[in-house]
Amino acid sequence: MIICSLIMYLLNFFFKTALLLSLSISIFSEDDNKAKEEDKEELKTFLEELTPYPGLLETYRNNDKGKVYLLLKKEQ
Repeated sequence: MIICSLIMYLLNFFFKTALLLSLSISIFSEDDNKAKEEDKEELKTFLEELTPYPGLLETYRNNDKGKVYLLLKKEQ
């Protein structure tokens, strides 16, 4: 009888743990998508202030400070 109740307790514990983990993973993935969208918007606003130079690689220059930025994508 003790073994049966122990098995039921462990099954209940593992079920709750699995449910909690599956819910938390979906919450974190939504936050990651929001963060990626915010990063894209920040990049767009940053690039609007710079002068683009066409070529093989995407380069941008800040004329006020004289800095040159190189934009690398995942494919590169």
